[in-house]
Amino acid sequence: AEQNPRAVFERLFGSADAADGDAAGRRQLRQSVLDFVLDDARALAHMLRTLAEMRKPTIARVQGAALGGGMGLAAACDIAVASTKAVFATSEVKFGIIPSAISPYVLRAIGARQATRYFQTAERIDAHHAYKISLVHETVEPEQLDARVQEIVSALLQGSPLAQAAAKDLIRAVDGQPVN
Repeated sequence: AEQNPRAVFERLFGSADAADGDAAGRRQLRQSVLDFVLDDARALAHMLRTLAEMRKPTIARVQGAALGGGMGLAAACDIAVASTKAVFATSEVKFGIIPSAISPYVLRAIGARQATRYFQTAERIDAHHAYKISLVHETVEPEQLDARVQEIVSALLQGSPLAQAAAKDLIRAVDGQPVN
């Protein structure tokens, strides 16, 4: 059975305002855990930003569960292809946190309206629905996944790397801007 994450945390590390003699030790442990979690989130955010800003095209090949950071990874790529067996979720709220590091990429992929729902409910999204809400560009049967990704790679290799990089820059420059 799922438990309240705060209650689990306090059972493991004690209350931050405990009055007994070991309160200082528990506060230090809590701070160490918090520092670890923040460092981990910063590393994930840096990795996703690096991936999203690469000059070369990027492809997400999703065959199984892409939960939390995995969903962010798929959303950060330029192209996402999923097996019909793939599932996605922003499951962070189940742990008492929010999907802050992945949010820019997931929002860009599925929009604020869909993100509002899934960031709060942590519902699992099957591959068909991921396609419907634009999280992935297409879905294929599991045995066709590698071949489809290879077809996309072959198409990308036909393009000029400089033109592809310039196209990515163009999209970033004009997305959301008024036509003038």
